[in-house]
Amino acid sequence: MDSKRQCLIPNPIAVPQKHTWVTSERIEKYISNIYFTDVNLYSRVDKAIDQVPTMHTASSLKTDAITEVQKFKDWQPIKVGQAFGPLWSQHWIKMDIPSIEHDPNATELLLLWDVDGAESLVYVNSSMPFQGLSCKRKEVPINSNDSVYIQVSCTGLFGAGNNGMINPPDENKTYTLSSAKLILRNRMAHGLLQDLTVIHDIVKELDSKETLKHDALLVGNEIINILTLGDHSPESYTRAAELAKKFFDSGASDRNMIHAMGHCHIDSAWLWPWRETVRKVARSWSTTLSLLEQGHNFKFTCSQVVQYAWLKEHYPELFEKMKRHIKKGNFVPVGGSWVEMDTNVPSSESMIRQFLYGQKFYREEFGVFSNILWLPDTFGYSGQLPQIMQQCGVEFFLSQKLSWNLTNTFPHNTFYWKGIDGSRVLAHFPPGDTYESNVTVKDILKSARNNKDQGRTHDHMLLFGYGDGGGGPTSDMVERLDRLQNVKGLPRIVRTGPTEFFETLEKGLLCEWWGELYFEMHRGTYTTHAKLKESNRRCEFQMTDLEFLSAIAAADKLPTASEVEQLWKLILFNQFHDILPGSSIEQVFKDAVHDYDNFAKEYTMIMDRMRDADDNTPVVVNPYNWKRAQVIETDKGLRLIEAQPMSATPPKQIDVVPDKAGIFKLDNGNTCMCNSIVNTFSSLSFCLSVPLSPSLKIIFLL
Repeated sequence: MDSKRQCLIPNPIAVPQKHTWVTSERIEKYISNIYFTDVNLYSRVDKAIDQVPTMHTASSLKTDAITEVQKFKDWQPIKVGQAFGPLWSQHWIKMDIPSIEHDPNATELLLLWDVDGAESLVYVNSSMPFQGLSCKRKEVPINSNDSVYIQVSCTGLFGAGNNGMINPPDENKTYTLSSAKLILRNRMAHGLLQDLTVIHDIVKELDSKETLKHDALLVGNEIINILTLGDHSPESYTRAAELAKKFFDSGASDRNMIHAMGHCHIDSAWLWPWRETVRKVARSWSTTLSLLEQGHNFKFTCSQVVQYAWLKEHYPELFEKMKRHIKKGNFVPVGGSWVEMDTNVPSSESMIRQFLYGQKFYREEFGVFSNILWLPDTFGYSGQLPQIMQQCGVEFFLSQKLSWNLTNTFPHNTFYWKGIDGSRVLAHFPPGDTYESNVTVKDILKSARNNKDQGRTHDHMLLFGYGDGGGGPTSDMVERLDRLQNVKGLPRIVRTGPTEFFETLEKGLLCEWWGELYFEMHRGTYTTHAKLKESNRRCEFQMTDLEFLSAIAAADKLPTASEVEQLWKLILFNQFHDILPGSSIEQVFKDAVHDYDNFAKEYTMIMDRMRDADDNTPVVVNPYNWKRAQVIETDKGLRLIEAQPMSATPPKQIDVVPDKAGIFKLDNGNTCMCNSIVNTFSSLSFCLSVPLSPSLKIIFLL
C-alpha cells in the first residue's frame, strides 16, 4: 500500500486481513433497510414523529388554479386510507403542519407522502408550486406550522395501463392515500448512509483485481468501526465523515471525462393526454428549481419549447422563477424545436418551422438561442436533418435512441453526422444508453466502458434524473455525484453545460456517418393511425397554400402573424414523436383529431376571407413549383385554366365546347371528361385529374 493510501485511515485498528465477502456483507447489512434495522446506521437516519398533520379535502373543487383553492371554504376532513379517482381526475388536500421542536442544523423535518404512486404537486405557504411527488419521490422538506396544499393527479408515472403499461388505461382506477407522516432526518447520519452506499456500490461493481475495490472495503469497514466504537456520537460521525471525504477526494484521472447534466425528459403526450403533461411539467420543473435553490450544484438541461410555453401560461410565477435560473446558467434550455418531433413523416418545411417558432420563443423569453437539436427519444432520424439544422444555425445533435436497435449495434457514440447533401453536424449518443441515469457506480462504469470512440475522444455525457413526471434529479443523485466526481480509479466527473460539452468534443479526431440514422425498432409506427398522417400532410399543404395567397391578397384580408403562427403550432405539436407515429393511448389520438378539425375551421375561415376580394378581375393562383392546368366551372360554363409555377396571374383561358353529357371537347382538340367530383382532360403530353373548383374571383388551383 502506498503512502497516500496509508494516510486515508489515521491510526487504523489492528485487525487481521478481512475476507472480501464478509466485509462486503458487513457494509451491506449496516446500511440495509431490511436487516438489523434495530441497530444499524439506516435505523438512525429517520425518526418518526407522533404528531400528525391535519388533512382536509374538497370533492367539489374542480380547478388547477391554486388561488381559487386557497380561497375555498368547504373542506372535509380525511385520513390515511382515503381513495381518490377515477383516472385523470384532480383532487386537492389542505394540510396544516403542527409545531415540531428540533434543531434545524442537526435534523431536517420531512413530510412522507404517498397516494399509491399517484403524481402530486405541493404548494407550501405560497401560490407558487414548490415540488412534485411520485412513486420516485415521496419526501417534501417542510417547517413547523407550514400551510400546505397538495394537488393529487390520479395517474401514475406512466399512465394507468390495464394489466400492462402500454395497454389501454383503466378508466376506473383509484388511488389510496397510504402515507402522510412527519419524520426528523439526522443530517449527519444520512450523509454517512450516502457515503457507505456509494462505497458499497464500488465494492459490488469493481473486479477483485481493482485496487479501488480493496481500498473501498478497507475504508467502509473502518467507518463502521469508528461509528460502533464511538456509540454513534456526533464526534464519531464527524471522524467517519472526514475519512469518507478523503477517500472520495483521492484524485480521478482526466483520461476519461464524464460531463454530468441533470435532465427530465417529458413526453408531451403518450400514455396520458397532453393536459396531464402540463401538470407533469410543473411538478418536475418546480422540483428541480427547489433543489437548485437549496444549494445543490448541477446543470439542468430541458428541451421542448411547447412545455416552456405551457409553464408560462398556466404557472406564471414558476415561469418567472425559472427565468432567473436560466439567467444564472444552471437551468439550460436546449433543443430549439417546438417539440421533440418525429423526423420521418413531417415535411422538411415543418421541421424548419419547428426551429423557427421554437427559437423565436427562446429568444423573446430568455434571450438565448439553442445550437443543439435534442431528440433522445425519436424513432430514427432523416438524412435531410443535418442540412436543415445547419441552415437553421444548429451545430450539434444529441440522441440515444439507436442504442435500442434490435439487430445492428450503432458503431459510434461521438461522430460527425453527414446529411444527404454533404452538410454535417457534430453528434453525440451518451454511452450510458439512457437519459435517466441514477448516478450509481454501475452507471458511471457503463458510461466509461461503453464509449465506442475511446482514443478519438475521452469526453462523454451522462444525463441523470427521472423523466415523465418523476421530477428530474433527486438530492440523493446530486449527493452521489458529489462523492464520485474525483475518485481515483473511476472516471472524473465534471458539471458543464451542453454547449461547452460539444465544443470540447470538437477537439477529437472523429469518424463520419453519412445519411439516415435508421432505428431498428418501433417500425409499425409508420403504418398505423393513417388518419393522423393524412391529416398532417393535408395541413402542411394547406399552410403552403395559405401563406402563398397571403403574399398577394389585399392588405385588409391578410391573416395576422398570430393566426398563421397558431395554425403552424397546432401542426407542429401533433408531430411529436409519440403522436404522429401512432404510439400513444386512444385519448391522445382523439385530441389530435380534434386539433385537426379546429385547423380545418380556422383555415377555411382565413382562406374565404382572402378570396373575398373587392376587385372583380379574376386571378389564377398556382402555389406549387410546377405548371398547372385545370378545368373549372364558372358562371360562363366550364373553362380550362393554365398557370405557371408559383404564380398569381390573370387566367389564360381555352373555351370548352359541350360534346355530350359529361364529355367535352376543347377548342384545341383535346378531350375533357367531367363528373361531380373530378375533371380529367388529356393532351399529347399528360392526363391530369383535379378537384372541381367553384366560381371564384380568386381561382386557387389546389
